[in-house]
Formats: sequence, structure tokens, C-alpha cells
Amino acid sequence: MYEFKLKQEQFDINDNDGSVMATIIVRQATAEENYLMASISEAEHQFIVLERRRKAKESENKAKEPHPKVTPAFDMIGTLRGVTRDFFRVNLYPRLVACAKRTDGERLPNFEELIAFPSSEQEKWYAAASRVNPEWFDAFKLENLEKIKDEISKGTSATVAKYKKKSRKRHTSTNS
Repeated sequence: MYEFKLKQEQFDINDNDGSVMATIIVRQATAEENYLMASISEAEHQFIVLERRRKAKESENKAKEPHPKVTPAFDMIGTLRGVTRDFFRVNLYPRLVACAKRTDGERLPNFEELIAFPSSEQEKWYAAASRVNPEWFDAFKLENLEKIKDEISKGTSATVAKYKKKSRKRHTSTNS
């Protein structure tokens, strides 16, 4: 009888001082992990939406104050970092935790704990997860992101025309 073995990889997450915080096992995703990843991604997206609404409400209330505070120029940097943080929260964090477990049975880090890890440890986890589940990470490879960026920089009309051509081919081939 044939036994199907899922790929897996084990690695240590180290603290800033080099001591082992946890040992993580990343395993190849099954249908259950695919569902879990999508569920985590949706939950993280909803969290971001609620946070933005809360901040907008706070801004509204501050605008009603007689002397609103002046926002320093460096807040713009925080806003730009927020986009990257949200991207990581919705697209990458779910992929990292959905197919992972700790060897000691403790819970995996939440998003805030994970981004507090040293970047070398985040990269180690990302590398292991992308080797074991490459289909989850193909869209986030640097060369794919560069292609998308190049297409956008060439102009949306070329991208739209390309999409329309593909879409026409699909419609004509299904109608025949």
C-alpha cells in the first residue's frame, strides 16, 4: 500500500541573545491548512478594517476639538510602514502560521509577537514555509512582484488591453 508523506521542515526561533525561544515545524499544507490560511487571512483583514474605522472615528472626534493638534511630518513614514505591515498581516502571516506548529505544544505567536522577532528569525520562518509550500508563496517572490510593478509602470491601458485579450479568448473558447 502506498503511503503519502507530507514534506516538513523543523527550525529554531532564536531570541536576540541567541537562545532558542521555540522550535517550529512547518508542514506541507493539506486542504484543512488551506482553509485555515484563508480564514486567518480574512480575520486579519477584518481586524485592519475595524482598526481603520476606529482611527477614523478618533480623527473625527479630534477634528471637533477647538484646537486640533498639529501632526508632525514624520507621521507620513508611519503611514507608509502601515501599508507594508497590513500587507504582511493579511498575506504573509496567515501563510506562516497555518501550516506550522511548535514542538512543545504551545501556541504560535500572534501577529504582533511575530513582527517583534528579529528579522533574521522571520526570514528563517518565511524561507522554510516557502520551501515546504511554494504554491502559497509564488505570487510573493521578488521576480513576480517586479513583473507586476513593471506592468503597472507601463500604464494601465496596456494592462487592461492585455486582460481584455485573455478574457475574449476564454469567452470564445467556452462558447464554441
